[in-house]
Amino acid sequence: MDNDIIMKNDIICPVCGKHDIPNYHKQDVICPCCGSDLSIYRVVDEIPNKRNGLIWKVSTMAAVCAGIVLSVCLVKNGTHNSMEQRVLTDSISVLNQQLVESLNPTKEYTYAGFPYIVRTGDSFWKISLRLYGTGRYATQIAEMNNLTVQDVIYKGDTLFIK
Repeated sequence: MDNDIIMKNDIICPVCGKHDIPNYHKQDVICPCCGSDLSIYRVVDEIPNKRNGLIWKVSTMAAVCAGIVLSVCLVKNGTHNSMEQRVLTDSISVLNQQLVESLNPTKEYTYAGFPYIVRTGDSFWKISLRLYGTGRYATQIAEMNNLTVQDVIYKGDTLFIK
């Protein structure tokens, strides 16, 4: 009987298959095994099922999953470099931006670049390292967002990256 209860509450990472992760349908979750940001799955689930909504959901999820799988494969194989990381990050960010715009079509973006959603444990240095392969752009990222590297950033904050 205990096994039945465990199985009913078992949440599985859609990227790596890790069991017993927090419910990403109800909150922002970073997979503790593969490090994937699973918040996009919650956002896609919130898209209204209007005419052709299911087709849009499936195609969006396929594109996002392809990007995630490709980036995970490149990292695991050690064949990535900072240029490939930026291209993948840019592609995923464009998909995230399109998804946000489709959910809130009245909001207009007037920035040049792409949005970056701050993850748990992020700092400007870590973001620079993740996006550019070096921490030396931390000050520029902070300045692009009218901040300093000493300012505190929180999980879920949106930074704009050029």
